[in-house]
Amino acid sequence: MLATVSFVFGILLATIVLVVVRREPEVVGAAPKPTTLGWCTLAFGLTAITAFAVAMWLTPRSNNSGLGLNLISITLAFAAVVIGVGNLIRRDRHWPTWVGLVAGLTPAVFWIAFAAGNILSFGE
Repeated sequence: MLATVSFVFGILLATIVLVVVRREPEVVGAAPKPTTLGWCTLAFGLTAITAFAVAMWLTPRSNNSGLGLNLISITLAFAAVVIGVGNLIRRDRHWPTWVGLVAGLTPAVFWIAFAAGNILSFGE
């Protein structure tokens, strides 16, 4: 249940960021420099992958020690993916967008595979 709330909150966070930053002028050709959305993608993606790595390191230590970091990882990973894709659609293909998108996709793909395994009962 908490993972679902984190996922929904991540999508909501990305939507809010996209709406707030929408006021920036849209670029006709390639963007001359990284945009605010590119830097947001980078920040969310790097924070998500860092929280994911630390949570995986803490998990064997005790029962729920990494739970909060896992929820942060879910939230920020999906926010980074949505913002990154939105930024690519706006033609910002600079390094902060790509690095943030790849960093956000890493835990997002893991969490999607984990959810699919639990739904299809591969975990039993």
